[in-house]
Amino acid sequence: MLTLEKSNAIIEAILKKGREMNLRPLCVVVTDIGSKIRAAQREDGCSQARIEMAQGKAVASLALGRSSAFVRERQKMGPEFVAQVQNFVDHKMFMVGGGELIRDDEGNILGAVGVTGATEEQDEELVAFGIRAAGYKTDQDLGHLGAAIRTEWQP
Repeated sequence: MLTLEKSNAIIEAILKKGREMNLRPLCVVVTDIGSKIRAAQREDGCSQARIEMAQGKAVASLALGRSSAFVRERQKMGPEFVAQVQNFVDHKMFMVGGGELIRDDEGNILGAVGVTGATEEQDEELVAFGIRAAGYKTDQDLGHLGAAIRTEWQP
C-alpha cells in the first residue's frame, strides 16, 4: 500500500539526495495508481510548471506501465499510438526521463513518482533512489519477473 507517510519518505529521500548532489531546485510528485497526487513538494527556486511536469512524468509511467523514458522511446516508434493514449489521460503525459512506477516486492504497481529540475539522467537516478529508500521496488529491481516488467526498450 502506498501511504502518505511512505509517499513523503520518497520525496524526502529524493530532496535530500538532490541537495547532497548540489543540484538545482527539484520538484517531486508521488501519485497513486490512478495518477492522483498523494504528495508533492517543489523546492524554493523551482520554475513555475515543475509540479505539472513531475506529475506528467508519473502519469506517463502509469499510462503505459513503464518509465517515462521508456514511454518517450515508445512515442518515437509509434507516435499515433501514444497520441491516442495522451487523449485518454487528458494530454497530461510528459514523456521525459524521471518518472518511474512504484512497485511492491511482487511487482504490483502501487503508484508512480515524477522528478524534475535536474538533468534527465539525474532525475532518473533520483526517482529510483527515492523509491528504493522508502522500501519499494523499481522496474529495474524486478526484471527477474519476466515480460511483465520491461527494464529496457525493445522495439
